[in-house]
Amino acid sequence: MHFSIPETEVRSGENGSSYVAYNIHVNGVLHCRVRYSQLLGLHEQVRLLPHLV
Repeated sequence: MHFSIPETEVRSGENGSSYVAYNIHVNGVLHCRVRYSQLLGLHEQVRLLPHLV
């Protein structure tokens, strides 16, 4: 499985503020768009997992 973030885009939030959305591709196909805060939350969860060797 290949994950990539080949592009970003500026989007508008519900309150009118803008944010950067990261386009997550899996095996070359767009899977989802997420905010940085969501990526950071995922990173923090994965860091707590036991390392697989």
